Amino acid sequence: MISVTVRADEVVGGLTSLATTIKPAVVMGVIYDFLSSVQIEAKRQHRYIRRTGRLERSVKIDRTEDGGSVYIDEGAAPYGKYIHEGTKFIDRDPFLTDAFDRKEADLYIAIAQVMDQTIQQAGL
Repeated sequence: MISVTVRADEVVGGLTSLATTIKPAVVMGVIYDFLSSVQIEAKRQHRYIRRTGRLERSVKIDRTEDGGSVYIDEGAAPYGKYIHEGTKFIDRDPFLTDAFDRKEADLYIAIAQVMDQTIQQAGL
């Protein structure tokens, strides 16, 4: 009989080894690149009428030690949340969350590439 055996403890051991090999700074770089791409996408792809550019400039990035976020700075454009969420007088334009949704797959692809490189470097 010809067979192939896979053992859960070996898979878990390989994943544990991989987790200790991945450099956090590399993952943070991927996250920061992703945040920048979401910011750019939100500024480019929207349905609202651009008048002053203030709302586009209010889309900012907050980088933290463990990740970050892209947000609408309500101090810079207090009306941003009304454009994004809509009101009974303004059609909703969720440009920020739409940008995230369009770019989300890019984040997973970039993380998969980091994992592939790490696996090759570790010889796993």
